[in-house]
Amino acid sequence: IFFVISISAYCSFLALYYHLSFATDFWTTLFYTIILIASVYTVKYIFLHIVGWIFGISNVSDTYIFIVFLINKMIGIFLIPVIALLAFPTPALLPAVLTISYILIAGMLFYRFIISYRPVRSEIKLNRFQFFLYLCAFEIIPILTLARLVS
Repeated sequence: IFFVISISAYCSFLALYYHLSFATDFWTTLFYTIILIASVYTVKYIFLHIVGWIFGISNVSDTYIFIVFLINKMIGIFLIPVIALLAFPTPALLPAVLTISYILIAGMLFYRFIISYRPVRSEIKLNRFQFFLYLCAFEIIPILTLARLVS
C-alpha cells in the first residue's frame, strides 16, 4: 500500500510538472494513478500465483513475488524525499531532483532483475535469453505501453 501511494504521488507530481493534458487537478490525478498502479500490481500478483500453481512452481513464484514487493517497498521509501521536493519545488533544484529520481528508480528496477534471476534460475532451468524475454514481455513492455498512453 505504501509503494502504491508513494509511486502514485510521484507520478501525479510528474504529470503536473510536465503539464500533461489529463493532469489538471493533483487530487484527481492522484486518485486515478492509485487505481491504475494498484490494479496493475494486483493483476500481476494474481497472475504470478496462478502461473506458479498451474506449472507447479509455487516456490519460485512466491520468491519472485517477495523480491518484487521488497524492491517496491524500497522504491517507495526512497521516493519520499523526492515527493517532498516535487511538492515544494525549487526551480533551480527540480531538474537535478528529477534526474536523480529517474536514475534511482531505474537502478532499483535493474537491481530487482539481477536479484530475481538467481532464485528463478536455480528452480527453473532457463537461460539468460529466456529470462530477458520474460523481462521484456512482463516488465518493460507494460511500462512502455503506459508511458505511451500517458503521452
